[in-house]
Amino acid sequence: MPNLRNYIVWRCVLALFFAVVASCQSQPNETPPKPLRKYSNRAYYYWQSVFRLDTELQQHLQQLQVKYLYIKFFDVDWDIATQQAIPVAPIVFADSIPASMQIQIIPTVFITNQTLEQLPDTAVGTLARNISSKLNGILTQKKLQAHQIQIDCDWTASTRQRYFTLLDSLHQQPDNQARQLSVTIRLHQIKYAAQTGVPPADRGMLMVYNLDDVTNPKTANAILSLATLQRYVGNLPKYTLPLDVAMPLFSWGVVYRRGGFEQIINELHANELQRNTRDFYKLAPNKFKVMNNCYVRGVYLYANDEIRIDELSTQTIEKAATIINQKLKTDSITVSLFHLDTAILRYYSATQCQGIYDALQ
Repeated sequence: MPNLRNYIVWRCVLALFFAVVASCQSQPNETPPKPLRKYSNRAYYYWQSVFRLDTELQQHLQQLQVKYLYIKFFDVDWDIATQQAIPVAPIVFADSIPASMQIQIIPTVFITNQTLEQLPDTAVGTLARNISSKLNGILTQKKLQAHQIQIDCDWTASTRQRYFTLLDSLHQQPDNQARQLSVTIRLHQIKYAAQTGVPPADRGMLMVYNLDDVTNPKTANAILSLATLQRYVGNLPKYTLPLDVAMPLFSWGVVYRRGGFEQIINELHANELQRNTRDFYKLAPNKFKVMNNCYVRGVYLYANDEIRIDELSTQTIEKAATIINQKLKTDSITVSLFHLDTAILRYYSATQCQGIYDALQ
């Protein structure tokens, strides 16, 4: 009997040993360690056509120690009447950035993909010169300095070559040669890099939003879905361009009429519609039916229209940032929030924004 007792004890000890080893080797739910980076800078996008920086916005930027402001200087779109690319909605500086804030600006130019589709190959160099001239004219007029410029364009495989040629030509302009050139990158351009290519730039800004089809009534949230995000990040570690990251703070209401997409109402939130029980019936947490003809944010809606509210909690944004953070191989990063607006900051406090920045450090 003593031998049997010893045998049982020995088997129990052995089983416990292997259980401990197995648990140490396999922890499927354990969060992998965050990558170590040399530095992480904080930034914001400013996407309105009139630049205003009131005391509230200044305090917000200072509290978060924001270093860069990506300011949209103008759009470039295709003019059907003149059959050429033209600047649209140039920035008007109603305010300046106090020197004491020590914030550097990065001029940003948005180019529509339609422009690249219509632009003749022979006009690419002219467009590069025109963009550079317009951009540097604003900088000179406002006595601003810029160490980097950014081009924002959702190019496709069919416009790839023309866009890349434009970027090369833009970087070669005399006023831009000493500056970094950065470009925005969408997640579909990461997943399908073999088709869309990697743009000739110094850095890319990965835009972690607008992932799903906004026109589809069945889309759960067109701005950001964690399930959709997971399907797009597999190739992120292999992307050859150093990447910064932009996370969304905005919301919108998507209007559908007779089952089809009608339009977007920017910065609309579910609580605004929930309060108006006369005109809106809640179909789901983020879906509403219009009961009576009415106006919302200056937009006229008809009875039986449906509205889907796409908005994000800070928890969802932080989870998305964590997913991106584990895939990025960049040893230095600028994290930007889109975008700086007093109305948006009513829904996202400085403390909440801090959490988003921290998730990517």
